[in-house]
Amino acid sequence: MTTEKPEPRLRVIASGARTDCDQCEARDRCPGAGLNDEQLKALAAISTTRGPYKPGEAIYRMEDRFHSLFVVQTGAVKVESVSDEGDALVDGFYFSGEMFGVDAIGDSRYRNDAVAMESTWVCELPYDKLEHLCGQIPELQHKIFKLLGHQIRQINNNLVHNRGLPAEKRVMMFLQTLSESNVIRRNEAGRFRLPISKGDIACYLGLRPESLSRALSKLAAEGVIRNNAKLIELVESETAFELAYK
Repeated sequence: MTTEKPEPRLRVIASGARTDCDQCEARDRCPGAGLNDEQLKALAAISTTRGPYKPGEAIYRMEDRFHSLFVVQTGAVKVESVSDEGDALVDGFYFSGEMFGVDAIGDSRYRNDAVAMESTWVCELPYDKLEHLCGQIPELQHKIFKLLGHQIRQINNNLVHNRGLPAEKRVMMFLQTLSESNVIRRNEAGRFRLPISKGDIACYLGLRPESLSRALSKLAAEGVIRNNAKLIELVESETAFELAYK
């Protein structure tokens, strides 16, 4: 006899709290960016703000029933799974305005865990309602297709093209992608700290911890990053990138 798995336990700021898109910090990068006021209002009507999720807390777990897509409002999320051999895998990182959970589309269950890396708020978009709304708002459907295409290209680059590169270049391209995407909040000097552990970066890039350590030391010596004990601070400088890997 089989039993249904329980629905994921989602933390909510208030019962039935709706997203105020005008106040959302991710409004210029989320699927609703570029919609007119009426369209944005329709999107907000199906959205729910959830959080705050503490570091290490799951938004959903592998094998939870698929019901929604999520957009990071503030904070950062990693998506992780386990290989057939039992090894931990990091499948991706998501920051403000980025949508996750899309790999479960067409399936009945989520295929991985989505875990907050820092204090995080997300916007939940019930998939059945979002699908219906896309039929009414072609601009929204077009934007979501563009986001899906972007994610597919990122996965393809990481798994196919970049895996054959030396460790230093793999790390450099990863950092450069984050820098160009402007998804992590920068300080007044234009620098940002990665809310990602070095272990997770190594896992995501398919590197051994010692290979990552050597690559980070090389980039720090070239002035591209500041490699602290727990945090990596990227020194925002196109010149630094060009000098490192021209």
